[in-house]
Amino acid sequence: MLSKVELLFYMLLSVFFYSKVYGELCTQCDYKTVHRMLAADCYHKDIREIPQCLRTKVEVLELSYNRIRTIKDGDLSRYSNVKILYLSDNMISNIDESALSSLTSLISLDLTLNVLDTVPLVIFHLPSLKKLYLSQNGNINIAEVVNMTKSITSPLEHIDISYNKFQELPEFGILPTLVTYNISGNNVRKFSLRNIAGLCNLKILINNHFSAEYEDVCDCWELTKWMQLKGIQFTPLNCPVAEDACTYNFSEREILDYEECKIRFEKIVLEKKLITYVAPAVAVFLVALLIILFILFRRRKRKLLRREKKYGNILPSKSDVENETFTD
Repeated sequence: MLSKVELLFYMLLSVFFYSKVYGELCTQCDYKTVHRMLAADCYHKDIREIPQCLRTKVEVLELSYNRIRTIKDGDLSRYSNVKILYLSDNMISNIDESALSSLTSLISLDLTLNVLDTVPLVIFHLPSLKKLYLSQNGNINIAEVVNMTKSITSPLEHIDISYNKFQELPEFGILPTLVTYNISGNNVRKFSLRNIAGLCNLKILINNHFSAEYEDVCDCWELTKWMQLKGIQFTPLNCPVAEDACTYNFSEREILDYEECKIRFEKIVLEKKLITYVAPAVAVFLVALLIILFILFRRRKRKLLRREKKYGNILPSKSDVENETFTD
């Protein structure tokens, strides 16, 4: 049984080593300003876990090319202001389900060049996330994660799942904000219109060095025709049959998904316009109303002062008040 003195000694010793290790760790990181955001640059510092001594107001956190293997719940909770997070080339194999839940301001997440086989569902529900990089993660099962997610609520505009070893592309469902989708370097067993029908705002499909099999040999030309009609930029697919051997028959479900996506996108645009134009107009109106009320208050106060000066403590007669009001 340790005595109280010995116990206190070991506690102080632990605190000393903890502060020494983290103190040395955080002095390795450099602070700078990137696009008017406070950035902590910890690139290639041989870091083994998320530092807990950086400035809490940091908005750009560069932790690429280190030796972080896992991200646990609470590791990033003190950095809730982070908007851009670089975690590429760390050989990360696991991210706890709630490890990223505090990053409500996160706009861009780079998890390229790791060994993840799955990602937390919360990634697809972060309220500000626009860019997601999951390239070169080996056997990552994006399709399964997306299926479990059901409905993506993050406003994703760019998704990069290039150069992985999965055999199935995810069905994102209706995702009206997605503009750029990178599937390069993958070899999948099935690629059909279901994979992109709900991406009504898609402008660029990056599919270099991409190959796929098709349940129906005409699915390839159906995809090609769809993307041409929707104005999507893409590298021509290597279809197994000639185009004249196929007819185009877009299913009702795919058309309905596309139309539903357009409706949701228009709603998003309208909400942005309301925030951009209506909110400032309301603010100006309220400021103007306050100014008018202040002017009326000052005028009333001046009248009361004049009356007090003219009549003192004697209440004015009705005719006096009427005459003064008339002259005012």
